[in-house]
Amino acid sequence: YTLQGIAIEKDCAIVTDGHIMVHLENPSGGQADEYFPVTEGNVARVIDGTQVLVSADAALAALKTIPRKAPSPVLQTAMLAEGDRLVTTDLENVQSFEHGMGGKFPDWRAVMPKADATVAVTIGFNAKLMRQLCDYFIANGDSQAPIIKLTVYDAQSAMKLEGTTKDAQAITALLMPCRI
Repeated sequence: YTLQGIAIEKDCAIVTDGHIMVHLENPSGGQADEYFPVTEGNVARVIDGTQVLVSADAALAALKTIPRKAPSPVLQTAMLAEGDRLVTTDLENVQSFEHGMGGKFPDWRAVMPKADATVAVTIGFNAKLMRQLCDYFIANGDSQAPIIKLTVYDAQSAMKLEGTTKDAQAITALLMPCRI
């Protein structure tokens, strides 16, 4: 149930479906509350070492109301308000979305590699090209188990992706690294 939510902490947001996790740092601690326009009845929620769970449905609904072009960057955010609400405004309209969720979000820190962990290799790559290769493996690979084997030799060499087609033919693809 909590995998349908977004964990908001003072300096980051985390989402996971149990297979992948995305952690987005916010070193400034978020847009400063004093910059969000004052809207009647809405008080910014203080996150002081606690974690707030925001339902994905509420976050997506709020996202649809955020103006694409705004005179101020803070208008392209939602305020986490007291009473388990997300608040958005375009300075003319104020919208509020209940986001409350119960339960406990998975302990994401337990699976996050530590800063001092030994790194085997670091390689940069073009995400669009990696996506093209993954889409190719999905379209042409074994639909029952679309597993790709990724081999990284060193930071300067191509990464090798291997899989099989629906009729068990071997597929090998290479992706060249990028400078990082």
